Amino acid sequence: MTFTQRIDRAPARQRTSKGRQGRSASAGRSSSAPAVPGAISATGAGLARADLSLPRGLVLPFMDKPLLFTNRIIWTSTLAMALRSSPITVADNSKLLTFNTSGDYEIAKNLRMTLNGAFSRLWHQFLKKEDYISYQFGTTLTFQF
Repeated sequence: MTFTQRIDRAPARQRTSKGRQGRSASAGRSSSAPAVPGAISATGAGLARADLSLPRGLVLPFMDKPLLFTNRIIWTSTLAMALRSSPITVADNSKLLTFNTSGDYEIAKNLRMTLNGAFSRLWHQFLKKEDYISYQFGTTLTFQF
């Protein structure tokens, strides 16, 4: 919910052309609009995280020792939902679902690879042209020295 404080002051007095005091129609009005009555906004989110360490080595031909890899995987995912509803403003009636995920694979102490992705979906209750689906994919390879 949104709360907006509104302060109303008595209108300022000013002199009229005949020397009497009158009330100004524009003086003393608050510049902030009041909150829309009945508007509802609710959000919720969940986070899941996994941290796995699977140390293994790779045996290559003609080598006595195996190449040791850290094989650490850190997986993080977030799911969020936002609901907006207003009986007055048509644009404020929607549901938004967002999912983010990121997998971080530590191959060795100085080599790391990250894969990430995101998905968003908006459902509008009245303006169907405003509905959308959004997705994103990415990767990062990091050498640490």
